[in-house]
Amino acid sequence: QALFEAIAAGERAIWMGAALAGLFLYATLFWLVRRADNTIRAQRERLVQSETFAAIGEMSSAVAHGIRNPLASIRSSAELALDSRPADWRGEARDIVEQVDRLESWVRRLLSYSQPLGDKAEPVQVGALVQASLAGFERELDRRHIRTTVEIDVPLPPVRADALMLEHVFN
Repeated sequence: QALFEAIAAGERAIWMGAALAGLFLYATLFWLVRRADNTIRAQRERLVQSETFAAIGEMSSAVAHGIRNPLASIRSSAELALDSRPADWRGEARDIVEQVDRLESWVRRLLSYSQPLGDKAEPVQVGALVQASLAGFERELDRRHIRTTVEIDVPLPPVRADALMLEHVFN
């Protein structure tokens, strides 16, 4: 009788051990599958983001090419007008050249914005950037009889920022 009871207790212990080992294996496999699923989802999102940036890059490149060609023609014509026209046209021709240069700069920035944002932070002199931004609009402000003043009492320390993005904000 004692032998049969010991065998039955051993059987129960084996069944309990097998059940616990099965639960442990199930939990471990479940964790591995969940981790693999999360990794695959993250990689899929990165792939979609990369493809989106690639498409934006191609579109902005096509737009930039389409804009740069007419800008080059306009600039060349304005430079020719500077050389051949009477003095009363020179101011307008210079304005055309300056505005074309500004548009060319903005097109370059468009191309840089189509790339993924990285760590482009560098020391930037904010006061100089504000004054350069206002200088780009100086002729238009004069035409509209708008006066601007920039008062920077103390030289500001440089800030770490993306200079192109900050200039775009000021513009």
